[in-house]
This record gives sequence, structure tokens and C-alpha cells, in this order.
Amino acid sequence: MSLISKEFKAITRNSRFAWLLLMSFLIPFVVFFMLFRFSGQLIQQQIDGTNNKKFKVAWISKGTEGSELKSKLKNNFQIVLIDSLDEEQLQETVEVDSISVGIIIAENFDSSIAKQEKAGITLYFKGQGRALAVVEKTIAAYRREISKRNIKDSKLPDGIVNPIEITENDLSSIQEIIDNVSEMLNRTVAVLLSLLLYIFGVMGARFALNQLFWSERISGVGMYYQQSVLGKSRIFSTKIITASLISFVMMFLSILGFAMAISIDQGGIIQGIIIQLKEMLHWTNIGMIMLMALPLGLVFTGFWAMFRFLFADRLAGFLANLAYLIILILLVSSAALSTSFSYSSAFTPFLNLGFFIKALMSEELGVQMIFISCIGALLWGLLFNIINSMIFRKY
Repeated sequence: MSLISKEFKAITRNSRFAWLLLMSFLIPFVVFFMLFRFSGQLIQQQIDGTNNKKFKVAWISKGTEGSELKSKLKNNFQIVLIDSLDEEQLQETVEVDSISVGIIIAENFDSSIAKQEKAGITLYFKGQGRALAVVEKTIAAYRREISKRNIKDSKLPDGIVNPIEITENDLSSIQEIIDNVSEMLNRTVAVLLSLLLYIFGVMGARFALNQLFWSERISGVGMYYQQSVLGKSRIFSTKIITASLISFVMMFLSILGFAMAISIDQGGIIQGIIIQLKEMLHWTNIGMIMLMALPLGLVFTGFWAMFRFLFADRLAGFLANLAYLIILILLVSSAALSTSFSYSSAFTPFLNLGFFIKALMSEELGVQMIFISCIGALLWGLLFNIINSMIFRKY
């Protein structure tokens, strides 16, 4: 432990270290707090826009047929009623979306209602949209009004013909928007968490490796490796463990920043989505993610060290950055597209992070698969560092 604490001191002396720790917490916290805040405003604007939107509805009838229903449609602030279209024109305008809904009233509409017979209405529309729902709701209200009038005229108790009265509160416009945004956010949380762990884990690993290996070698401390009684294997292990812990700390702070961002109560419509995210990303899941982050620190450290040990400085930098981008793309794909978690995905290096978080947050993982995933990451971390240790002994 004294050797590891010594290496930690060597890293903390660098002025950039404190900034890296601060940024690993602040960036996720600020970014996601503002994301949720602006998402709430966007949802509210969409709801306001949907509720205030007006739909063009075409009306075709002979003379004054259906005038009572027509009056009710005109009184609906979301409907703009358009006359003087024939049926052929109506079909064309609906097909090209110039008209949202077309209404054709039967020639004997009013007389059928007077005789308590079925009165015909034909609707033209393109898809089950919001405009159709508004029109159908108005027609349904008119139909209930006629039914009550007929019951009253026939002297029958209301409870015989209409034993159940349903009060409708149409929240479809609000709920559809909330559901769509919730689904989008839930689907991307696994991607976001994977990116946080990957970006800040690699950042911490590369910073620590640079301080513990190549900065020392450049400054001439490399002779210490040959003269030390500790042996190169022990020196290497100490530095790798230290770098892995730095990587883990930065991953921990990034996830903590994300968790703190969603833990702050926000008013308005976004609160419902925040509650869903809290249920999905509860502290037990965060604990499982950080358990996975422990071996990941070893994976990140070992993998990026291989480039510097195997290749010349310029080539190592180029290959490391290229690998970083390729893995970043694959990681996002695995987190976004994975549908099930299996033993093979648990042992896939780097990508098992995306698989793991996606499955964990959808509650597909049992305790057994959680530990198998951690073991899979640990094995890859050990493999990378065994290769690095063999190269390091040649220094």
C-alpha cells in the first residue's frame, strides 16, 4: 500500500489532476441537468403547440342536413370547418394532407335522427391522427346528446338504455408526447452511461499511465527500474494498479455527476420522466455499474499501455486514437442495439460494458450474470497487463 500511495502522490502533484477530477463530475452533472431542464421546456412547448393546433376539416352535406352537428364542430376551437367541396375533391385533398379529416353527411341524416333510426356519417382521413380523434370526440358527444334526448322522449329511465355513464378525459396529446420522450430518454440512458464510463475511464487511465511510466522514463527515472531491489514485476504491478484506480475514480465521479443530475427535483412536465429514470437508475443499479467499473479500470489501463509499450511514440499515439474512435462507435452500437444479454456478450472486451448496462437497466440481469460480466472484464484486463508486463521486463 505504501508503494501505491507513493505513486498516487506522484500523480496528484500534477496540476492537471485536480481539474480532471473536477471535470469528471461537473461535466456529466451540468450537461445532464441542463438536458433534462431543456427537455422539460421542449415537451411543454410541444404540448402547448398540440393543444392549440387547428385542424382543417372538410364538411359535405345536402342543404342543412346535420346543421346541429356542424354547429358543434364549428364551436370546437381546434377545428377549422371548410365547405363547398365535392366527394372527389375531398379524397384528393385528404390524400395530399391539405385536409386532415373529411366528413360526408347522409342525405336523410336529420330525418333519420327524428325517426330514431341510424343516421349515416362517412369520414375520410389518412392515418389515426390527432385531428381524427378531435372530430370523433365531437361526434361522440353529439351522439350521446341525441341518445339522452330519445330516452327522455320515450319516457324510459336513463338507467335502462344507458346503465353505465363514462366520463372521458382526453389526455392523449400530452401522454403521447411524454411516452415518446420517455422512450427516447430511456433508450439512450444506457448509451450515455456507457460513454461516461468509457470516456472518463480512458481519460484517467491515459493520464495516469503518462505520469507513471513515460514521464518518468523521459526524466531519466528509468534507471530506477534496473537498480531497484523491488524487481520490475512489482514496480509494474504497482503502477498498473495505481493507474487503474485513477481510472475507476474518474468513472465513479462521472456516474455520480449523472446520478446527482437526475436526483435534483425539477418542476413541470419533466418531473414524470425524472421519476422514471430514478426508478430505472436506482442506487443499487449504480452500485452494480461501479462494481463493473473496477475491472474496467484494469482493462482500460492495460489496453492503452499496450500501444505505448509495443510501438514507437508517434505510431502509438495514432493507433491509440484510432482504436479509441472505433471502440467508441462499437460501444454506442452495442448499448443502443443490444436486445439480450448472453455469455458471449459478457466476455466481449469493451462492448460488454454497453451490453451490461443495457441489460441491467432493463432488469434482465441476475446476480450470476452480473458477476460473470465482471469476471469477463477482469480476465481481459489481466491478459492485457500480462502482455505489458512481459514487454516491461525488457526495459
